Amino acid sequence: MAQLDALAWMAGQYVGTAQNNPKKYPRQPQFYKPEVREKAVRGMGDDEMKTVLTAYAETHNIIEEARK
Repeated sequence: MAQLDALAWMAGQYVGTAQNNPKKYPRQPQFYKPEVREKAVRGMGDDEMKTVLTAYAETHNIIEEARK
């Protein structure tokens, strides 16, 4: 409920600015700043990818066995 209240407040801020002072209406969002994603430094090699996915699969299998 608090999140909805905050979103309604932000929408009201934008509408109020657009109606009363359109010259100061922001060109970009004021409240939301998307996170800058870092570029991948390197790609994953075949062996490394196989190791990671094998570990993931083993963990998944352990969790599934524990559910039974």
